[in-house]
Amino acid sequence: MRYPGFFHDRVKKQQPNQYVLNKNAMAALKTSLLNLFIALLLSLVFALGMALLLNYYKFSNTVSGLVRDNVAVAAQDIQENFGLSLSVGMDLSAMEGMPALLARQSKVDPSIIAIRIGDMHGRGVYASDPALASANYPEAWQIAAKASKNGEWNIREQDGVESIGWILRNNFGLAVGLLGIEYSTSQVEASQKKLFPALIKATLLSFCVSLLIGSIFLLLLCRFCRHVERLTFRTSMLIMLVTLGGLLAVSLQALPLFKQHLLPKLEQNARQSGQIKAELIVRAMGHGLALEELYGVEDVLRRDLIENVGLAYFSVLDSANSVLFHVAKDTWNGHDEPDDVAPPIALPIGDAGSILVGLDAAFAGKLLKEMSLDVLVVLVVAMFFTLEVLAFLPVSGDRSCDPLRKSRDIRAPVFLFFLSEELTRPFLPGFVGSLSKGIDLSLQNIVIGFPIMVFMLVVALAQPWLGGLSQQFGNRRLLLGGTLVAIVGFLVCAMATNIYIFVAARVICALGYAAIFVSAQGHILENTADASRSAGFALFVGAIMVATICGPSIGGILADNIGARATFVVAAGIAALGIPLMFRLPGGTAEQKGSAAGKVRISDALKLCRNSRFMAVCVSAAIPAKVLLTGCCFFLLPLYIISIGSTQAMAGRMLMVYAGFMVLIMPIAARYADRFNARAVFILSGLLISALGGMLALVADGFLLAIGLVVALGVGQSLSITAQSTLVSSVAASEIQLFGDGYVYGVYRLLERMGNALGPLLAGVLLTLFGFQVTFVCMGILALLAAAIFYWLIIHQVASNVEAA
Repeated sequence: MRYPGFFHDRVKKQQPNQYVLNKNAMAALKTSLLNLFIALLLSLVFALGMALLLNYYKFSNTVSGLVRDNVAVAAQDIQENFGLSLSVGMDLSAMEGMPALLARQSKVDPSIIAIRIGDMHGRGVYASDPALASANYPEAWQIAAKASKNGEWNIREQDGVESIGWILRNNFGLAVGLLGIEYSTSQVEASQKKLFPALIKATLLSFCVSLLIGSIFLLLLCRFCRHVERLTFRTSMLIMLVTLGGLLAVSLQALPLFKQHLLPKLEQNARQSGQIKAELIVRAMGHGLALEELYGVEDVLRRDLIENVGLAYFSVLDSANSVLFHVAKDTWNGHDEPDDVAPPIALPIGDAGSILVGLDAAFAGKLLKEMSLDVLVVLVVAMFFTLEVLAFLPVSGDRSCDPLRKSRDIRAPVFLFFLSEELTRPFLPGFVGSLSKGIDLSLQNIVIGFPIMVFMLVVALAQPWLGGLSQQFGNRRLLLGGTLVAIVGFLVCAMATNIYIFVAARVICALGYAAIFVSAQGHILENTADASRSAGFALFVGAIMVATICGPSIGGILADNIGARATFVVAAGIAALGIPLMFRLPGGTAEQKGSAAGKVRISDALKLCRNSRFMAVCVSAAIPAKVLLTGCCFFLLPLYIISIGSTQAMAGRMLMVYAGFMVLIMPIAARYADRFNARAVFILSGLLISALGGMLALVADGFLLAIGLVVALGVGQSLSITAQSTLVSSVAASEIQLFGDGYVYGVYRLLERMGNALGPLLAGVLLTLFGFQVTFVCMGILALLAAAIFYWLIIHQVASNVEAA
């Protein structure tokens, strides 16, 4: 397809009627250029805005971590002295040297406001400030200590103050006291204020240069490209290259900024850490030992080196500058420091020698390397985002002959809403876990899965009822209402202080989700003919799948950098962006066309129970597939990723990989399943491959297990999902003729969504009883059993019937 005279008609050579045609071509050119420019602009705003956000919060979190690590070094020294006092039989209240130690440690680090030690009943015993020694331990500290799982807790307070604490234990592991340190975050705030304007400047410069270069090449493409399809493809590639260049430019400018603003804090941490170690060595030498006779020095230095990420090595020198003790990280090569890094910090150890503390020269670079995966994720998401923009703003500028022109209008608001919901996938289980700390540990995993189960159950039960509302009030009104309800739900999620409020908020979100799903489906039914209905639903499903790819990855990154509560607010904002686009949709209460609009009640499901083959497909394929999806991907995987020491961003990347397999493999599987009439074989293969993902826990763990699980589920679900839907039309052909396909597929979807609700509950119970490894194996065994039942009831029975005939 090409535009008539598009960019090629010469005005001076045309007849009068052809001159009008040329004017139309020029109008199409202007519209196309405008749409392409908007797509380029939005892609750059999204990608570079995300890069700015990531750089800023990565720096802020790093500085906060450095401050917290340095406070933890001081706390470690206190705990060591505490342990030594207990080991010689001293009581908590009889440690006479403890007040002086606390006062000394509080002076080493200027960010420390107060250090306090209390007993397990909250009574104050010691403090760096004598006036606080007898004061009761803060109630918030006591609550946080009781709720902590590993004996360490952290509280972010108001006015730039944070508190970090530990449970003090004796040699038998019994809790005997509480240590809390209150410190100022003013250094972090000062660093943020210095860095942010510089990052803004670097990002704006990259944005302007990228936009200028991209605009020039867009103009050249439109001038010389004759075909719309080629123009769309080449434009997409151009925007991706320009966006990649902008991201690289921002990253390259961020590196020297990171070094500039992190180096002073690294030097301060090195000096404070070295001073603490020097004082510890001096105290040890006070027992009559020479510096070279000290035992265990390297062990102490190595532990502190590991805890302090900005340091490269410790060296203890005697008075003649000979090295007595030395520990270094693997990243330090033993050579002199580069010119752009300060020389090692030298601190005296009385008259006996000195201690050198070396800075990690590559520390700032490591931060950007850690962000490389996030930048890659942003680029991938930006690619899909650009394609969505180009689909919403067609290159041709003329949609009058497009049979799907009205259906296309629903894609953008639907994409934005499902994107907002998918943002919550990677961090939802962890956030629920933080709200359920007061609940019995034996029930906690079940409670974590409960909001996911409730969400899926409400969506399943609400859709039939909401289908009637869409006919009564119109799809656009239901779409707007569902979006507003979901926005309220997201905001309540962000403010939830306990699990009960959060579950209620997820019920609200589920109602909004169901309303949007039903109204979007109804809109497509109303605005497509029989010949274009499949293509219309492909637009709808495509928007959901793209949101599934983009949402979890970005949601995990946001949760790691700005926190889960703020990410819920971002989700509400993204959903709200779709509201203006909904007013482009037709209003009214037009009757839905097609049999797919049939309404289903729960009692309707019982009418199909007499069809054993239909129930076999549901029980052995559809329900187990959804149990594996919600139980493994949405519930177990994010928790497992966090449990092995990774981040919520990594959980989001894993979910993005799953969605990527679905997008790539599902259309191919659907095509070949139909071509070879092998739908049952594809379903069986999908179940077996999904089972392999769970059984992988028998031979692997860590990231290998997580990646294997994601790949197996992605491939397995891709092979079976479309084949299941098609197989239903075969096994329930008589019921479809009698009741219509809307009725049959409505019951099928209702039973399928019951599997969605069952998955988190089953996974939570297994996780509570057996732990991650056994739970994954059990889920794999479930898939194997489902495959066996499916083979016996569907494939074997069909083969037996053929032989009998």
